[in-house]
Amino acid sequence: MEENSLDLGSVKEIIIKNFENWTSGNKKIDNFIQEKQLKFNETAEVFEWIPHSEIIDIKEIGDKCLTTAIWKEGPLHDYDKDEDKFIRKSNKKVVLRYLHNSHDATIGEIANKVESYLKDFQVYGLPQNPYQNYGLSQNLRRDYILRRGYGLSQNPDTNDHILIFSNNYLDYYCEKCGNKYRKDTDDEHCIPCQVNQLKNNWTCGNEIIDNFIQEKQSEYNEFDA
Repeated sequence: MEENSLDLGSVKEIIIKNFENWTSGNKKIDNFIQEKQLKFNETAEVFEWIPHSEIIDIKEIGDKCLTTAIWKEGPLHDYDKDEDKFIRKSNKKVVLRYLHNSHDATIGEIANKVESYLKDFQVYGLPQNPYQNYGLSQNLRRDYILRRGYGLSQNPDTNDHILIFSNNYLDYYCEKCGNKYRKDTDDEHCIPCQVNQLKNNWTCGNEIIDNFIQEKQSEYNEFDA
């Protein structure tokens, strides 16, 4: 299990000193990220501004809202007191969640969107009773520790913002629409997206039969055989 080993007390002091060493180019975005950094705790990553130039090998997104990439510098992992610097896990595979049309959104709208996605990912699947089904609970908690919202970036071509998550984000969210779904197969897309894809890519040659089959497909859910 991969966890960060950052010390809570010392990190906050270092973070404050580091405020002057980075900027998103937008003071309001900077303030939002700095506020999140000051709320750093041992169950989460230090939320950062991640320059788009640090993101490489971006998988073509097409009409999807999620894709994968490599974060060259990587997330903070530890602090070297002797060298007085952070240690990072470089060349980290990450998931990018594009916040489409966020280029003209207010900072309040962006902040609300970011917080909703981060909260949604962090609490997904956690048991309400930590003592019920201990083995499952432990597995879920280990998985929770691996769920990281690393930071925020911005596409220089569109000025839309990008949320950057740990690679296991795709285990819980549809790659195409970004909605949460139970992924227990190799399918990258949720059932509604699979049905829509089928609608657009086949025909029996009879419109009436096509419509009948499509209606049956739209009634399908993840618990059907």
